[in-house]
Amino acid sequence: MTASKYATIAEDESGGLHLFRGKESAEFSYAKFTDTDDDATLMERITYERRALIHLPEPMSSEEFKEFVEGRKIADVVGECVGFSGGEQ
Repeated sequence: MTASKYATIAEDESGGLHLFRGKESAEFSYAKFTDTDDDATLMERITYERRALIHLPEPMSSEEFKEFVEGRKIADVVGECVGFSGGEQ
C-alpha cells in the first residue's frame, strides 16, 4: 500500500471522532464485524462525516500511521501535524 500524506478526522453517527489515514470523502462508511456468543458474526455499517483533512508530518504507510497514532488523543496528533508542540494551545 502506498504512503499517504493526509489524515481524515471524521464524526460517526453518535458524535464520536475518529482518525483515518488518507483522504476520505465528505461522507463515507465502513463495515464493522462483531462475533457473538452463539458463533455468529454480525455486520454493522457505520457512516462517518468528514470534519477535517490534515497533512501528516510526512507520508506514512498504514503501519507507520498506526504507530504514529497508537495510544494518543486525536488533539495531540492534530497538534503535531499543524506544528503545535506542548504548552498552551
